Amino acid sequence: MLRNYRTTPHQSTGETPAMMLMHRELRTKLPSVKSNKSYDDTRAQQVDAKAKQQAKEYADGKRRAREKDLKIGDKVLLRQPHTNKYSTQFSSVSFTIIKINGSQLELQDQYGQKYKRNSAHAKKYHEPAERKDEEDDTEHPANEQVPQQVPQPEEETPPQPEQVTQPLPHSQQPLSVHSPPRKRSARKTKPPERFGY
Repeated sequence: MLRNYRTTPHQSTGETPAMMLMHRELRTKLPSVKSNKSYDDTRAQQVDAKAKQQAKEYADGKRRAREKDLKIGDKVLLRQPHTNKYSTQFSSVSFTIIKINGSQLELQDQYGQKYKRNSAHAKKYHEPAERKDEEDDTEHPANEQVPQQVPQPEEETPPQPEQVTQPLPHSQQPLSVHSPPRKRSARKTKPPERFGY
Protein backbone atom coordinates (compact mmCIF):
# COMPACT_ATOMS: atom_id res chain seq x y z
CA MET A 1 0.00 0.00 0.00
CA LEU A 2 2.83 2.42 0.85
CA ARG A 3 4.54 1.67 -2.44
CA ASN A 4 1.37 2.49 -4.34
CA TYR A 5 1.03 5.77 -2.42
CA ARG A 6 4.66 6.78 -3.04
CA THR A 7 4.40 6.11 -6.77
CA THR A 8 1.11 8.02 -7.29
CA PRO A 9 1.38 11.69 -8.39
CA HIS A 10 0.05 14.07 -5.76
CA GLN A 11 -2.85 16.34 -6.70
CA SER A 12 -1.34 19.62 -5.46
CA THR A 13 2.28 19.13 -6.62
CA GLY A 14 1.79 16.96 -9.69
CA GLU A 15 4.78 14.79 -8.63
CA THR A 16 5.06 11.48 -6.78
CA PRO A 17 6.33 11.49 -3.17
CA ALA A 18 9.22 9.22 -4.21
CA MET A 19 10.34 11.64 -6.92
CA MET A 20 10.21 14.59 -4.49
CA LEU A 21 12.15 12.70 -1.80
CA MET A 22 14.70 10.65 -3.78
CA HIS A 23 14.58 12.36 -7.21
CA ARG A 24 13.71 9.04 -8.90
CA GLU A 25 10.71 6.77 -9.40
CA LEU A 26 10.32 3.47 -7.54
CA ARG A 27 10.00 0.17 -9.37
CA THR A 28 6.53 -1.31 -9.27
CA LYS A 29 5.02 -4.56 -10.51
CA LEU A 30 3.62 -2.74 -13.50
CA PRO A 31 5.90 -2.84 -16.51
CA SER A 32 7.27 0.60 -17.39
CA VAL A 33 9.88 2.21 -19.62
CA LYS A 34 12.78 3.96 -17.94
CA SER A 35 12.82 7.70 -18.50
CA ASN A 36 15.63 10.15 -17.85
CA LYS A 37 13.23 12.81 -16.60
CA SER A 38 14.91 15.49 -14.49
CA TYR A 39 13.18 16.71 -11.37
CA ASP A 40 12.79 20.44 -10.63
CA ASP A 41 11.84 21.56 -7.13
CA THR A 42 10.76 25.06 -8.17
CA ARG A 43 7.97 23.79 -10.46
CA ALA A 44 6.53 21.58 -7.70
CA GLN A 45 6.70 24.47 -5.22
CA GLN A 46 4.89 26.79 -7.62
CA VAL A 47 2.12 24.28 -8.29
CA ASP A 48 1.79 23.59 -4.55
CA ALA A 49 1.61 27.30 -3.69
CA LYS A 50 -1.07 27.84 -6.36
CA ALA A 51 -3.19 24.98 -4.98
CA LYS A 52 -2.87 26.31 -1.41
CA GLN A 53 -3.87 29.81 -2.53
CA GLN A 54 -6.97 28.47 -4.27
CA ALA A 55 -7.93 26.52 -1.13
CA LYS A 56 -7.42 29.64 1.02
CA GLU A 57 -9.59 31.81 -1.22
CA TYR A 58 -12.35 29.20 -1.22
CA ALA A 59 -12.30 28.86 2.60
CA ASP A 60 -12.21 32.64 3.13
CA GLY A 61 -15.14 33.10 0.78
CA LYS A 62 -17.23 30.47 2.56
CA ARG A 63 -16.46 31.95 5.99
CA ARG A 64 -16.77 35.57 4.79
CA ALA A 65 -13.33 36.36 6.20
CA ARG A 66 -11.88 39.82 5.70
CA GLU A 67 -8.85 41.68 6.94
CA LYS A 68 -9.26 44.02 9.91
CA ASP A 69 -8.64 47.68 9.14
CA LEU A 70 -7.06 48.47 12.51
CA LYS A 71 -4.37 51.14 12.81
CA ILE A 72 -2.32 52.59 15.63
CA GLY A 73 -4.40 55.14 17.52
CA ASP A 74 -7.75 53.47 16.78
CA LYS A 75 -10.16 52.74 19.62
CA VAL A 76 -11.37 49.14 19.96
CA LEU A 77 -13.70 47.09 22.14
CA LEU A 78 -12.51 43.74 23.56
CA ARG A 79 -14.48 40.50 23.57
CA GLN A 80 -15.62 39.45 27.05
CA PRO A 81 -16.71 36.05 28.39
CA HIS A 82 -20.42 35.22 28.40
CA THR A 83 -21.54 35.27 32.06
CA ASN A 84 -25.35 35.48 31.80
CA LYS A 85 -28.05 36.16 29.25
CA TYR A 86 -27.77 39.92 29.73
CA SER A 87 -24.00 40.17 29.10
CA THR A 88 -22.89 41.62 25.77
CA GLN A 89 -20.36 40.08 23.41
CA PHE A 90 -17.95 43.02 23.73
CA SER A 91 -17.12 45.15 26.77
CA SER A 92 -18.34 48.74 26.98
CA VAL A 93 -14.86 50.10 27.86
CA SER A 94 -12.80 51.27 24.87
CA PHE A 95 -9.03 50.71 24.48
CA THR A 96 -6.49 52.53 22.30
CA ILE A 97 -4.07 50.63 20.02
CA ILE A 98 -0.48 51.65 20.70
CA LYS A 99 1.36 48.89 18.80
CA ILE A 100 0.56 46.24 16.14
CA ASN A 101 2.72 43.14 15.70
CA GLY A 102 1.14 40.92 13.04
CA SER A 103 -2.17 39.77 14.53
CA GLN A 104 -1.14 40.83 18.05
CA LEU A 105 -2.39 44.16 19.38
CA GLU A 106 -0.91 46.09 22.27
CA LEU A 107 -3.67 48.13 23.90
CA GLN A 108 -3.88 50.80 26.55
CA ASP A 109 -6.90 51.74 28.64
CA GLN A 110 -7.84 55.17 29.98
CA TYR A 111 -5.79 54.58 33.17
CA GLY A 112 -2.56 53.74 31.29
CA GLN A 113 -2.73 49.95 31.88
CA LYS A 114 -1.38 47.96 28.89
CA TYR A 115 -2.80 44.72 27.49
CA LYS A 116 -1.87 42.31 24.67
CA ARG A 117 -4.66 40.64 22.73
CA ASN A 118 -5.17 38.94 19.40
CA SER A 119 -6.90 41.04 16.74
CA ALA A 120 -9.67 38.43 16.51
CA HIS A 121 -10.80 39.51 20.01
CA ALA A 122 -11.03 43.21 19.12
CA LYS A 123 -13.67 45.21 17.29
CA LYS A 124 -13.26 48.76 16.03
CA TYR A 125 -15.10 51.29 18.19
CA HIS A 126 -17.17 53.92 16.37
CA GLU A 127 -18.03 57.12 18.19
CA PRO A 128 -21.80 57.48 18.79
CA ALA A 129 -23.56 59.91 16.48
CA GLU A 130 -24.42 63.34 17.83
CA ARG A 131 -27.85 63.71 19.33
CA LYS A 132 -30.64 65.17 17.31
CA ASP A 133 -31.04 67.99 19.83
CA GLU A 134 -27.53 69.21 19.08
CA GLU A 135 -28.26 69.12 15.37
CA ASP A 136 -31.37 71.21 15.92
CA ASP A 137 -29.31 73.74 17.91
CA THR A 138 -26.87 74.11 15.03
CA GLU A 139 -29.71 74.78 12.61
CA HIS A 140 -31.23 77.47 14.89
CA PRO A 141 -28.57 79.20 17.03
CA ALA A 142 -29.57 80.76 20.34
CA ASN A 143 -29.25 84.37 19.13
CA GLU A 144 -31.37 83.69 16.04
CA GLN A 145 -35.09 84.04 16.61
CA VAL A 146 -37.24 81.26 15.27
CA PRO A 147 -40.28 82.63 13.42
CA GLN A 148 -43.48 81.77 15.26
CA GLN A 149 -46.64 80.85 13.46
CA VAL A 150 -49.54 83.24 14.05
CA PRO A 151 -52.78 81.37 14.68
CA GLN A 152 -55.47 82.21 12.17
CA PRO A 153 -59.05 82.81 13.35
CA GLU A 154 -61.36 79.90 12.76
CA GLU A 155 -64.26 80.39 10.41
CA GLU A 156 -67.61 80.36 12.13
CA THR A 157 -70.07 77.84 10.75
CA PRO A 158 -73.74 78.90 10.62
CA PRO A 159 -76.00 77.06 13.09
CA GLN A 160 -78.01 74.28 11.50
CA PRO A 161 -81.72 73.87 12.25
CA GLU A 162 -82.66 71.11 14.66
CA GLN A 163 -84.06 68.02 13.01
CA VAL A 164 -87.23 66.60 14.49
CA THR A 165 -87.17 62.82 14.60
CA GLN A 166 -90.31 60.72 15.07
CA PRO A 167 -90.10 57.49 17.03
CA LEU A 168 -90.15 54.28 14.96
CA PRO A 169 -92.79 51.63 15.54
CA HIS A 170 -91.81 48.71 17.80
CA SER A 171 -91.39 46.27 14.88
CA GLN A 172 -88.88 48.58 13.11
CA GLN A 173 -86.81 49.53 16.16
CA PRO A 174 -83.23 48.19 16.04
CA LEU A 175 -82.23 45.55 18.53
CA SER A 176 -80.27 46.86 21.48
CA VAL A 177 -76.65 45.82 21.65
CA HIS A 178 -76.73 45.35 25.42
CA SER A 179 -79.54 42.83 25.85
CA PRO A 180 -80.35 41.67 29.39
CA PRO A 181 -78.75 38.36 30.43
CA ARG A 182 -80.81 35.21 30.03
CA LYS A 183 -82.32 33.67 33.13
CA ARG A 184 -82.18 29.98 33.88
CA SER A 185 -85.41 28.06 33.99
CA ALA A 186 -87.11 28.10 37.39
CA ARG A 187 -88.83 24.75 36.73
CA LYS A 188 -88.05 22.16 39.38
CA THR A 189 -86.72 18.93 37.96
CA LYS A 190 -87.05 15.56 39.61
CA PRO A 191 -84.37 12.92 39.04
CA PRO A 192 -85.57 9.56 37.69
CA GLU A 193 -86.55 6.90 40.20
CA ARG A 194 -84.09 4.35 38.76
CA PHE A 195 -81.21 6.21 40.34
CA GLY A 196 -82.65 5.50 43.78
CA TYR A 197 -82.91 9.02 45.13
